Amino acid sequence: MFLPVSSPRGGALRAPQDPPGLLGQTVLRWLTHRATVVSAQSLTPRFRLVTLRATAFGQSDWANGDKVQVRAAGMSFRTYTPFRLDGDRDVVHLLGYVHGTAPGAQWLRRAARGDTCDVMGPRRSVSLDAVPDSATFFGDETSMGLAVALGHAVHRLVFEANDPDEGRHALAAVAPETANAARFIERNTDDSHLAHAEALLDERPAAPLHHVLSGKASSIQRLRRHLVARGAQPARIVSKVYWAPGKNGLD
Repeated sequence: MFLPVSSPRGGALRAPQDPPGLLGQTVLRWLTHRATVVSAQSLTPRFRLVTLRATAFGQSDWANGDKVQVRAAGMSFRTYTPFRLDGDRDVVHLLGYVHGTAPGAQWLRRAARGDTCDVMGPRRSVSLDAVPDSATFFGDETSMGLAVALGHAVHRLVFEANDPDEGRHALAAVAPETANAARFIERNTDDSHLAHAEALLDERPAAPLHHVLSGKASSIQRLRRHLVARGAQPARIVSKVYWAPGKNGLD
């Protein structure tokens, strides 16, 4: 059982500002706007829900699948797919997965109510305009914000995860209906679990489907090959790589 724990206000867990040099500060003034952390909550040991408010959010033309990028340290940014749980146009919610000790993980772990941060976006990331209600979705811990943003457009959701129970609990905390429709598969180091993912994605209605593949690069590549071999039209497959082992800066 996972118990949600809210971060304390201020104190030792406040997110570090780590200002960049003069050139970096000039770039930040041109490209970013300031956001305030309204709340930060640990849903499980590794999933955190962070709510940001910025005037610029309410002035933006949002589309499902858009991204925001939060400055974690120096000129290092961490990318999230935001979603809304309320009607406030200037508020966005980020569901993040704390993994490792990189600047992005440190910012997510330490973020606390009252912190301010530099944010770029919203900007276009994953085009979901043409995705119909019969879409299937594959992702992992880094893809849950995108899955929630898709909402009713998903016919079947499949996630690979290091801890399926933890992933399911985190998703259920922000989108119960999405979590009820999702299947979680435990990740194996040899990727043998992807055979199960292939079988689940094959369970589809007679109508042609769109497919949204996201998360780990090698998983996306394998599943894309499988879907095409099974007759899926490449134009109906939307792919978004969020990470790959040994690579930084993917978004």
